[in-house]
Amino acid sequence: MAVSRWNIFKQLFKKDWEQVRTETYFVLALALTVNMVVNILNIRQATPLFVFIFIAPFLVPLYSAVQLFRREWSGGTIYLLLSLPVSGFPIFFSKLLAVLLEFMIQTIGVFGLTIVFVYLFGTDDPRPAFNFNFACTGNMVHALGMASLIMLGGLALVTAAIFFSQSLGRLVPKYQDLSAFVFFLLSLWIAIKVAAGLGGAVLPFSTAPPEPALIWQVAFFLLGMELVIAGLYLAATAYIYDAKLEL
Repeated sequence: MAVSRWNIFKQLFKKDWEQVRTETYFVLALALTVNMVVNILNIRQATPLFVFIFIAPFLVPLYSAVQLFRREWSGGTIYLLLSLPVSGFPIFFSKLLAVLLEFMIQTIGVFGLTIVFVYLFGTDDPRPAFNFNFACTGNMVHALGMASLIMLGGLALVTAAIFFSQSLGRLVPKYQDLSAFVFFLLSLWIAIKVAAGLGGAVLPFSTAPPEPALIWQVAFFLLGMELVIAGLYLAATAYIYDAKLEL
């Protein structure tokens, strides 16, 4: 039975990934196009598009999270999921993993393509419209590592909040979208309050420049808080699904 459930989970993840990979290909294709236009064709008027391709890996996965939830009901596949011998948690966990994988591929692809194009095709100044500093100090590495962990955990939290708020929104048939939006804002407010309260009680703060060890301590604490809250929201979403309250 365990093997069977694992195979079901893999199929669920494959289905969810197939639904978000179109957005992933779009972001990567756009990053490739903009880099070719700016760095090879030297069309500087297209430089502002870099702003969009740099924020796209953070915004597009959130759109995918919303659509992953809605498509189950709009496409009628929710009734197929209900017939599977698995609870709601693996179903929504596979969607969360698909969104996180989408984020990582888009982020690595966009920044990787930009660095490669700037390095290979930069002319007089190999850093057009950007002040790239490749001399990464130890503190910069620690800061980037911390930021990456926090962003990944933050995306997991926001995605779980989207699933939870949309599940609650379905309990209000006449105002589903408005209710889901209000529940989403409330979910984020609660998460911020909990993280800030526990952070102030647990972490030491001072006006002195933080040591690398303290930076990682803060990063892992925030990451842990984000994952715990995301897990709670995901479990609450699974409970609503298992109880079939929204159907």
